[in-house]
Amino acid sequence: MKTWDRRRSLQRLNGASTRCFPPKAALMRKLLLEECGHDLPFSIESDSAAMDRCRFAALRVSGGDWQKLHSAVRLAKTDWRDLLVVAGFANDPQAHTRWTP
Repeated sequence: MKTWDRRRSLQRLNGASTRCFPPKAALMRKLLLEECGHDLPFSIESDSAAMDRCRFAALRVSGGDWQKLHSAVRLAKTDWRDLLVVAGFANDPQAHTRWTP
């Protein structure tokens, strides 16, 4: 299993956010980092790599639409595991690392 690399993770998030939300990339990153992290329900034992899975799942589900991104974050706040299912990331803990927007 690969170890989590915060710098590389942020670089991937920056790149993905720029591709999905070119004019609002910084705002989108802020939303994901602040609202889609360790404060999610059922995430007490989750590590930072698991939170990356949720952030990339939200991006994937959004399809570049700001309202869909907010809906995905709301879903994560209800149960982030449901967001992983919708994004197609539930059965493979590394699927988000291979996804490119």
